[in-house]
Parts: sequence; C-alpha cells; structure tokens
Amino acid sequence: MGPKTLLSSRDVLEKIDEVCKRRFQDENEQMEFQKYVIHKLKEKDYKRLRSYKKESSLTTYLNPVLNNLATDFLRKKIGKWYIPVGIRRMGNLSVETYRLLCKSKFSLSEIYDILSFAANMRENSESS
Repeated sequence: MGPKTLLSSRDVLEKIDEVCKRRFQDENEQMEFQKYVIHKLKEKDYKRLRSYKKESSLTTYLNPVLNNLATDFLRKKIGKWYIPVGIRRMGNLSVETYRLLCKSKFSLSEIYDILSFAANMRENSESS
C-alpha cells in the first residue's frame, strides 16, 4: 500500500481523529490540527508514512508520530511553556498558582477556589 493510499485509509483517519479529540477540546483547534497533520504527513513526499516498515501495526506506529505532531502544533501555536526557576524555588503552591494563572488563564478568585478545594480534598483523604 502506497503512502497516498495509506493516508486516506480508515485506520489512519480514525487515529488522527482519536489523537485530535484526546489532545484538543475546542472543535476549531481539532480542525486546525487535522489540517496540520495531513499537511505534515504529505510533507517531503509522504516521508513519515513511507518510514512505516510494517514491523508493528499501523496504529502503533502512528501513536508517537501523531503525538509528536500535536506537540509541535501546540508549540507553534502558543510557544514552549515553562515555569521560571524562581517560581519553582518557592514551592509547589507557587508552581500550581503560576500554572493556573499563566497557562490555564484562571482568575485569582478561581485559583483560590481551585486550590482551596484541592486542600480540602487532601485533608479529607488524609483523615480517612
């Protein structure tokens, strides 16, 4: 089976859809990612698909390929995200607050609610 046929096969399209739904909640991002993946799989005369040597199942081969493409897509879209060293030195609470504020874009009152809820859950599980 040639790479063009492989790309339009049901297995490949279902695997793209599966990774897409698992990694992206927003429908627009899902559609963007699907276009990105198809473009990248066609790139360099289907190099990624031609690399499939049938040593494993097609879906097993596609797992890391599609997950790496999803990571590339996100890095292209929002850049590589990291927690500054100074924040990490301040401890877990600071790291979690930074993550919720800067990455997830929660408001301060939402962060307070989330962290309070998490603290209550920890206390309840420790006292059980």
